Amino acid sequence: MMIASSVDPLADVEYAAAFEFLRYVVRTRLAEFGSVAELARHLVVDARELRRFLAGGRPGKLLWDALTPLAREQPRMEDSGMVGLALIVDGLPFRLRRRVRTMLADSLVDYLREHGEPRPPWLTREIGLR
Repeated sequence: MMIASSVDPLADVEYAAAFEFLRYVVRTRLAEFGSVAELARHLVVDARELRRFLAGGRPGKLLWDALTPLAREQPRMEDSGMVGLALIVDGLPFRLRRRVRTMLADSLVDYLREHGEPRPPWLTREIGLR
């Protein structure tokens, strides 16, 4: 069973934001475990599902349940721009999400450069996730 909202658009936004925060938590913990496979073993979840989730998919209930305690231990997310990108692409077909998210991040980098603005840390991290 995949975690999903009802037909309520506000609930969809809440889920998308929660999923992105969970992705942030997983990426943070990956440094500790070294690989998706090792983290999946620690969480006792399927590594393929964890990879699919990191690529923008929705988590199944078992993965959601395994990640929730990690999220409770995580300090507040400072990368709110990453959540914004996730919310934008959440309504797109799964196969397009990563590519569109990358294109949007690149466009933001170009726009900021053209206007002499520094790149915010969250955007640097977003670019580094490729």
